[in-house]
Amino acid sequence: MQSAHEEVREKLTLVHPSEHALERYATNEMGLQSRKRLKSHLEGCINCRNSVAKSREVARRYRDLERVAITRAGAQCQRWSRVLPSH
Repeated sequence: MQSAHEEVREKLTLVHPSEHALERYATNEMGLQSRKRLKSHLEGCINCRNSVAKSREVARRYRDLERVAITRAGAQCQRWSRVLPSH
């Protein structure tokens, strides 16, 4: 026989959060109460944990690309500042 806690956990794992909610969780764009509820779901759901892991990886790669783009843009500006006459 299941305890009340186990029954609640089982019910939570049957209803999956939306992909958008998982992405918001992964990128820390979710309120505290929502994070707690979703975290509880994740404890029992490997599929949603995998989705969160993938979202975190995508977010990390995006941040890396942003840094590269900013660095390259800065280098481009420096090159142009040497070529263009200053006023």
